[in-house]
Amino acid sequence: MDQPKTQSSGQVKKSQQTTNVEQYQQRWEQLIQDTNKQIQKIRAIIEEEKAKRSNESSQQ
Repeated sequence: MDQPKTQSSGQVKKSQQTTNVEQYQQRWEQLIQDTNKQIQKIRAIIEEEKAKRSNESSQQ
């Protein structure tokens, strides 16, 4: 009778692993999205700085 309990607990572990993998994938996807947003913000700041510098150099 001990064997079925072991088998069922093994099945629970498999479903928990799947859940953990799905959670990991969701977190990874969120991290990628957040990183892309930060990259876009940085690019916008760089473009603003380039525009300021070109305006300053053209005024001199």
